[in-house]
Amino acid sequence: MSGDHYQQLGVHHTASPEEIRRAYWQRARQLHPDVTGSTDDRAIKALNQAYAVLSNPARRRAYDQQLARQAASKKESTGEEKDWIDIFFALIDRWLDHLGDLSS
Repeated sequence: MSGDHYQQLGVHHTASPEEIRRAYWQRARQLHPDVTGSTDDRAIKALNQAYAVLSNPARRRAYDQQLARQAASKKESTGEEKDWIDIFFALIDRWLDHLGDLSS
């Protein structure tokens, strides 16, 4: 299972740390080998990786910025114009960068 860490956990990108924690444990129970009967551990490893990133504020901030850059790059390569959602997330990214600078 690959893809977006938020999709791995089944949460929205604005999910709180508590929502991320609950989603992780719920998915971990669903994917546990005792429940699935599977010996393929790729899904649980992907889930663990997603949780490792999203449960750490610094890693989550860096991941969100990476997603924003990828989205902006995709828009530029396809020639799409920015819409209000892109502008909103660009402002959020700048704000998060600012908060990160303040805590340093």
